[in-house]
Amino acid sequence: MKNTFYKMTLAVVALAITAYYFLYNPAEKSIFPPCVFRTITGYYCGGCGGQRAFHSFLHGNLALAFKQNLLIFLVLPMVILKISEEVFERKMIPSFIISKNFLIVLSIFVLLFWILRNLPFHVFEMFRP
Repeated sequence: MKNTFYKMTLAVVALAITAYYFLYNPAEKSIFPPCVFRTITGYYCGGCGGQRAFHSFLHGNLALAFKQNLLIFLVLPMVILKISEEVFERKMIPSFIISKNFLIVLSIFVLLFWILRNLPFHVFEMFRP
């Protein structure tokens, strides 16, 4: 059985992060440094736009969240399920999601997304934040 302090801390941290992103638009003000990969290379990484996408998602602007980083719709459910598993001590993530094959496919998808959003073609502009 997990420590109650651990579960409470995890829940409070998750709520604090969510509240921060609800209240503060990272496009205008952020306590986090800019993306190191983007700063060094000038290209978008797979996570670029993720903070802005989370802010937009929390405000119900799903189209803008999708535009800023479509991976938010893959990552957010998994993060919510994992935190819920930890807090409620109940298995919530389907077995296939943690299977080797699924993780390989997911990794390939993220890598392709990362590459495509940096290609200089008009059709891939939708992947750029």
